[in-house]
Amino acid sequence: VLAGVRGVPEISPGSSSSSFDKKHENFPTFARTVPSTPSIGEATVELLRYWNVSHAGCLYELNEYGLSFFETVVERASEHGITVGVAGYDGSDEQEIRAALESLKDYRYIVAALARGNSRGIMKIAHEVGLVSDNHVWVIAQLSGPTRSGYTMERTEENEIVAEAFNGAVSVDVTITPPDEFHDAIDHFQTDPALNTLFAQSHVDDVFQGVNFDELVPSYTSNTYTNYDAVMAMGIAACQLKNETFFTGVQHFEQITRIAFDGASGRVSFDEIGTRPFESVMFSFTNILVDEEGSDNETIRFKSRVSLLLDGSDTFNSASPRNTLIKMVEPFVFQNGGTERPLSLPLLDEQMNQISPELRGLGWGLGILAMLMAVYFGVWTWRTRNNELVRISQPFFLGMMCIGTFLMASSILFLGWEEPWSHLDFACMAGPWLLTLGFSTAFSALFAKTWRINRLFRSSVEMQRTNVLAKDVLWPFLLMTVTNLVLLTIWQVVSPLEFVRSKVGGSTDRYGRRTHSNGHCRGDSPVWWVILVVFNFLMVLFANYQSYVARNIPTDFNESFYIALSMASLLECFLIGAPIIFLASEDNPSAEFVLKAVVVAFSCGCVLLPIYTHKVRGLPLKKLDASDMNKAWSLYSGSGKKGQRSSLRLQHQQQSGDLGSAVHDTVAKIRASAARKSASHTGTGGSGSQSFGLDLTEDGSSSHRRPRLHDQSNSRTAQSQSRMEPSSISALSKDASNKIPESIDEIESGAEKV
Repeated sequence: VLAGVRGVPEISPGSSSSSFDKKHENFPTFARTVPSTPSIGEATVELLRYWNVSHAGCLYELNEYGLSFFETVVERASEHGITVGVAGYDGSDEQEIRAALESLKDYRYIVAALARGNSRGIMKIAHEVGLVSDNHVWVIAQLSGPTRSGYTMERTEENEIVAEAFNGAVSVDVTITPPDEFHDAIDHFQTDPALNTLFAQSHVDDVFQGVNFDELVPSYTSNTYTNYDAVMAMGIAACQLKNETFFTGVQHFEQITRIAFDGASGRVSFDEIGTRPFESVMFSFTNILVDEEGSDNETIRFKSRVSLLLDGSDTFNSASPRNTLIKMVEPFVFQNGGTERPLSLPLLDEQMNQISPELRGLGWGLGILAMLMAVYFGVWTWRTRNNELVRISQPFFLGMMCIGTFLMASSILFLGWEEPWSHLDFACMAGPWLLTLGFSTAFSALFAKTWRINRLFRSSVEMQRTNVLAKDVLWPFLLMTVTNLVLLTIWQVVSPLEFVRSKVGGSTDRYGRRTHSNGHCRGDSPVWWVILVVFNFLMVLFANYQSYVARNIPTDFNESFYIALSMASLLECFLIGAPIIFLASEDNPSAEFVLKAVVVAFSCGCVLLPIYTHKVRGLPLKKLDASDMNKAWSLYSGSGKKGQRSSLRLQHQQQSGDLGSAVHDTVAKIRASAARKSASHTGTGGSGSQSFGLDLTEDGSSSHRRPRLHDQSNSRTAQSQSRMEPSSISALSKDASNKIPESIDEIESGAEKV
């Protein structure tokens, strides 16, 4: 205060009180070469960060030192997301101390600013209330006594409890590591008579006259180094003002706050108030350990050691988080005798909402059933591939459907993966790959069958003979498969699904942790699976349109009814199943799994059962009569633009007189067909029905022309059991060619007569 009144600068080597953290009118020129008490609180929080502690309790005495420590810990911890529970106490009231410790029983890490004269008594009470165990860690600010290696206590029952409480604790303090040059300089001074004489003469009143410096034994403490740095700071600041003829004490103080130098206690600098900042100090974390081997029946010995160091200057000069700059000197040993730190909170009693074994068995059972169904129908197709009904249904496409549905069903087996199984991220992406590729294979087979028969009938409407091979209609399969492969690959690379467990619900434990969670497959962006769904949904819509176009084609010829049933069922799965799965996916993983399994299994059934049911039952191939086929062709040709154009073209030919050449061409085709029949077959009696002929090539592809009608009910042919003579055919065709028919009906009548 006197120095402040006179404006004389003063530098303290040991005043760490937080009262000097702000400039006061009573001591405006006060400085210090030690950091303030709050710096210990900052270092304590850095240690918590180093250990990844999320929750801690803070015990402090209700005095200036304790309040300053508590305020700094709470402020710094909140900046780094650490929850701190606080409890203050009056050091003279044991009941208040016990109550404060009782309030911190939910915390495993306790940071404390203890009264130096009562630290043993406080730790004894902490042991009694259960705050000393293998799961607890005490971080004590500037503890004295047990922090010194070789420190001993008398072995008593009470001291044994205290020693157990201190064992595994850590003391945070400022540490000073002076440079070797400082000690070398002291040694040189002691042994140099000239320096001794100079030193003694520079002091008044002959204080050091006759002193033998060589016999003195230096005693080094932390104050030794800060005292030296205080003197050096005063002198360096004055020297830097040498150009001034005269300077005041205030000017001298302001210069002190601007200097920085490497001193005995490290890098020395001051803030604008004159306090040594956190960034210019090194902090030590002393691991307090009981020396079991060095103790005996009478004494308890400690072997404490510095385990961790924090260099504030490194923190100040680095952009890295402070906790990464704590350096380990020796492995830290905790209360349990190990080096693995205890968890900052008890294990969470978490309700993981996992899929029950019963529901997982149900879903997997549906998947396995669908896989067995695909295998059965695939084997049946191979064994009956030469059957007329199977040949008409095109075994190649039937096999594609079986393979595709097998892949779709196998995706169900990856839907139910969760902890504790491994490779969960793999399972998350395996499901979409199998489901999408399986759907492309099975669905494109259905689409190709409908597309193929529509091409045949379209050609027939236009009076053209057409061969449609299997390879000619494989483009839907290639389009869907290649597109889906590209989308899946991009999805896999850009934003693959990963298994994550997210907290749900509002239930929390006493630490504020939510106790319910769900496991899901999640990606960074949903855009790719949305594109996949939209693309395949559009293909389903287009395929349903193709089924609608083929609705009037006889079922036994192209299975149009069964294919349409499959298409409509798949569309229903999209429209109903997808929204339900989306709504149930967030809250109930069990319901989500079962719904997905049901939808996938149902989709497999929608593809296979309508197509195979009537085949496996062994229903005979129905012979189509002429009226059925004529009706089908008239409905098909009139339902589309091409059919309308064909009818208009026929009317135009009739009106313009060009119909005669068309009739001659038709009669020529009829004559050629009859000639082939007469050369390769003998006339036989029939069942009295007319049949529609379908040519199948060796590879199962279809060759089709306008209806070829064989009159097997002609009574004269049935009675004579003989072939029609070529001359008769010629005569009939000649009569037909000499007359221009007035309508298509007359053409077909002539065809029946031939």
